[in-house]
Amino acid sequence: MTQPGAIYYLILYALILILQFFKTFSLVKDEPDKYNWRNYFYISLQVVYTAAGIAILLFAQLRDWMAVIMMAYVVLVVISSFLDTVGAKFRQNTRLGLHLLIIVFVVTTTLVSYEKVLPKTISDQAQAKPTAIPVRQYKVALPFVDRTLEKHVGAGRMRDTLLYFSTTVEGTSRGEAVLKAKEIALSNERASIRPFNPYQKGITPMIQVMSEQAVVE
Repeated sequence: MTQPGAIYYLILYALILILQFFKTFSLVKDEPDKYNWRNYFYISLQVVYTAAGIAILLFAQLRDWMAVIMMAYVVLVVISSFLDTVGAKFRQNTRLGLHLLIIVFVVTTTLVSYEKVLPKTISDQAQAKPTAIPVRQYKVALPFVDRTLEKHVGAGRMRDTLLYFSTTVEGTSRGEAVLKAKEIALSNERASIRPFNPYQKGITPMIQVMSEQAVVE
């Protein structure tokens, strides 16, 4: 797939051709002995100047080749400037061929540079793809109150007394680890919290977990 940067420069090159067409059309129509359709393509110098941005990008990307790229660009500027000033001395087909040769070279270099050398633009889908969050192992201590003990110990004594349930879970954050530990604690499974008197009636809930006071390591 053609990169956005390459498309941008192709549009600029096309715009140069369009502007040249509007600039020369009246001359071709009014003075056919001096101007013809070939004049529409005498734009190699403008194209080379526009491609200066490509040269700068290549300088930054290929530092070892900076001198070579610079000399190649200077040669293109010199040749296209020569054609722009004294091109009328050549035969029309020769002049047209040289202009087209430079234009094709610049366009091809632009496409190849964005395809092979310059960094590719990251697609929106790739930018939107979330970065995988590493899963870690957490040791969680959950304080809780067993309401069924109040009848045996006394509500006053149990008011400030906390018991602790400890388990090890895996998660992407401390908050997720606390939630998983709380699920295990209240799951009524073998590894969950067991009330002192699970058959005591009239107490809802029998176990009250203080997840906001959890200790996570």
